[in-house]
Amino acid sequence: LIQKKLQLEELNRTLRQRVKTEVAKNREKDIILIQQNRQAALGETLEHIVHQWKQPINTIGILVQYLEAYYTEGLLTNDIFRETVEKTMNLLEHMSQTANIFRDYYKPEKVKKIFKIKESVDEALSFIEPAFRYQRITVEIDADPDLAGHGYPREFAQVLLIILTNARDAFKERQTEKPCLAIKAFAKGRRAVVT
Repeated sequence: LIQKKLQLEELNRTLRQRVKTEVAKNREKDIILIQQNRQAALGETLEHIVHQWKQPINTIGILVQYLEAYYTEGLLTNDIFRETVEKTMNLLEHMSQTANIFRDYYKPEKVKKIFKIKESVDEALSFIEPAFRYQRITVEIDADPDLAGHGYPREFAQVLLIILTNARDAFKERQTEKPCLAIKAFAKGRRAVVT
């Protein structure tokens, strides 16, 4: 009986030690998984930033080339100059907002708000318009100016910009003759729909 008791005590002691060891191993694995998830999220965030910044950077390049061409050909007017500077500053502001959105991406204090869908569509189009003009892509908009959405307006505009960029790339890749993009925004029941 004494020997069985000693064996049981030894078994309990080694069992405690094994449990401690396994718990420590599991904590290590959890820490590694958390770090891997953070790195993956950071990688995705950087990919999104690059995707968001690529178009504005290209558009700024096109605007500078237009400015140079107008200047070289003696066609540069104050209006063209001001318009180009304004568009460039808008693109830079958009890039700054993109950086802020991604900086705050994981913060839960985002507040949804009511916003005008057409304004977001116009904002997204304003960023890509020089590239559309360069590729001779026409845009037809059929949107109720009073149609409202509820959510995150800047993020909505960025999603639209991604879709517009993808459309532009598809037109180019497919070598579409007379490319035309039709954007419609309408109410369907209690929802706002954009196609």
